[in-house]
Amino acid sequence: MLLLAQTLKEEDYNLKNLIMKKVLMIFTVLLHGALSAQESPQDNNNFQIDKGIWSIEGDVSFNYGKSENLQNYVGESTGYGFAISPKVGYTISNNLILGLGVGYDHREYKSQREDPSENSTNTTKQYGIFPYIKKHFPLSKKLALHIQGEARYSKYKPSTEHVSTEVSYSTESHDIFIGLRPGISYSLSKNFLMQANIGALGYNSTKSKRDGEDNTKSNSFAFSLKSSNLYFGIVWLI
Repeated sequence: MLLLAQTLKEEDYNLKNLIMKKVLMIFTVLLHGALSAQESPQDNNNFQIDKGIWSIEGDVSFNYGKSENLQNYVGESTGYGFAISPKVGYTISNNLILGLGVGYDHREYKSQREDPSENSTNTTKQYGIFPYIKKHFPLSKKLALHIQGEARYSKYKPSTEHVSTEVSYSTESHDIFIGLRPGISYSLSKNFLMQANIGALGYNSTKSKRDGEDNTKSNSFAFSLKSSNLYFGIVWLI
């Protein structure tokens, strides 16, 4: 049994190393290709953010959900969430922006059962910070695809309150995300863009503590299209 546990531990360690190597390889290729690419001259027929331009961005995300359970008990769950993410960046090369962002995410879910004494409320508040690099790929004069590479650290505190027992508990989690966010940008004018980030591809590592003690730990590499990874925003170019 001891040998089996040691073998599984080694396999888990090797898997984590493999995932990290793949993520770092993606970042290296993206950064090297972007920085080594020859700057294109000013082209009025293509989307372009010139070198030396500062960008101030504000992204928002909203989600709402409702579900019913008719098997184990009669009841329903409803929830909502929103996120805001301001960013400041500098165009180090035509259509290539390097910057820093912060984020705040709030989610609340309520479970209502046939017996009101069994109702509960789950609330999560998340704070994050992340350096990023974003490359735009012109499709036309006003439209471009973009890929944002980022390394994000987040701290969040989910809490649960139960009506029946009047007992509440809270957890503290730390999350690291290293990956890519694809999206699309549309030029509204010379100084303003409208953009959408759609999904996320990368490595995610989470550790959580419940009432001060270690609770869970998870690592994953995946592509996600969850609503929490769908952002819309406005970019001000100055």
